[in-house]
Amino acid sequence: MKVVGIILREFPKQIFNEELLFRAIEQFISWQDSISEHVDFFLDIAVPDYRLDKLSGLYKDFVSQKDFLVAEGLSDSEVNQLALLTTEVSRLCEKLSGYPVKQTIVQPVFNDNNILIDNMRKKIIIIDLGEIVISHPFFSLLNFLQQIKKHHRLTDEDDLYLKIEDVCFKNYKVYFDTKKDFQDMLVTAELVSSIYVLVYQVRFMSACGKENLMAYQHWKLGDLLRGFIKNNLEIKP
Repeated sequence: MKVVGIILREFPKQIFNEELLFRAIEQFISWQDSISEHVDFFLDIAVPDYRLDKLSGLYKDFVSQKDFLVAEGLSDSEVNQLALLTTEVSRLCEKLSGYPVKQTIVQPVFNDNNILIDNMRKKIIIIDLGEIVISHPFFSLLNFLQQIKKHHRLTDEDDLYLKIEDVCFKNYKVYFDTKKDFQDMLVTAELVSSIYVLVYQVRFMSACGKENLMAYQHWKLGDLLRGFIKNNLEIKP
C-alpha cells in the first residue's frame, strides 16, 4: 500500500504541531459545511440516515430488542429504564433540531489517528470514511475532543484543550446571542450524541462482527447503556 502521509497522532511530542491540528479540524468542518447543502445526494446513494427526526425512532427500535439487551448483560430493570427514556430521547432530539445548525456528514471516528499529514504535497488527508452517516455535525467534533483528551492526557481546563475546543465550535457560536445559549445547546448535543453512539453500535456490530470487536476490546455496549441511563436520569438540560 502506498504511504500517503504521517498519522498526526504519531508525531513525536516534541514536534507536535498545533497549527496542523487546527488546520485539520477547520478542513473537516469546512467539508461538513459544504456537504450540508447536498445531503439529499448522499441519502440517495444510501449513506445511512441518522438525522435527528429519525434518531428517536432508531433508538426506539434499538431498545425494543430485549433479548439482545439482556444478552449484553442488562437486567430487566435496566431494559425497562431504557424503554422509559424513549420520550426523553424524542424531547432531546427535537430540542437539538431547534438550534440553527445544519445536519450533514458525520464521521464516527474523526480523530487525530485518522488524519494524515502529507509533507511533500503540504496536504492534510482525512481517512477512514467507510462509516459515515448523515446526522448532527457536533457528533464528530465531540468524539474528536474526547479522543484528544484521552490520547494526549488533556483535561477540560488545559489551555491546549480549550484552544482545540474553540477551533471546533467558533464558527457555530456566532449563531447564538449568549455564551449560555451556546453551552445549553452543547450539553443537549452531548446527550443526543450518546443516543447516536448507542444506535450506531448495531451497524458497527453488523459490519465487523461482535466476536471480532470483543477480541480487540472494541465492544463495550453494556457499559455504554448503563452510562446512558445514569446520565439521562441525572441531567435534564
